[in-house]
Amino acid sequence: MSSSDVARLEARIERLERQNRRLKVGGLVAAAVLGALVWMGVSLGENIMNADAYTLVGPKGEPRAMLALAPDEPTLMMYDPQGRVRMWLGMLDDTPGMVIFDEKGETVWKAPPAPTPER
Repeated sequence: MSSSDVARLEARIERLERQNRRLKVGGLVAAAVLGALVWMGVSLGENIMNADAYTLVGPKGEPRAMLALAPDEPTLMMYDPQGRVRMWLGMLDDTPGMVIFDEKGETVWKAPPAPTPER
C-alpha cells in the first residue's frame, strides 16, 4: 500500500470514529429523554388533583385568574392587577357565555346577549 492509501484509510477511520461517538451520545440523550417522558407519564397518571376552584395568583399574591364552579356551573374569570374581574367565561343555565368588562366594571361586550353573571 502506498502512503496515500494509508492516509485515506486513516482519514476514513477518524471520520467513522467521530460518527460513532456522535451516535453514542445521541443514543444516550434519546434514551434519557424517553426515560424522562415515561417517568413523567407514570407520575402524572397518579397525581390527579381535585378542587372546587383553582386560583392563579400574581407575584404579590393577588388573584389574576380563577377556574371554579360558581355555583354549579364551570366558570373562568380573569382579573386585572387591581383585582377587578375583566373577563368572565362560563355557563349560565346550561348556556355558554362570555363577558368582557372595562376598568369600571361595566360590560363592554358579551355573547350571547344574556343576563350578566354574578361576579
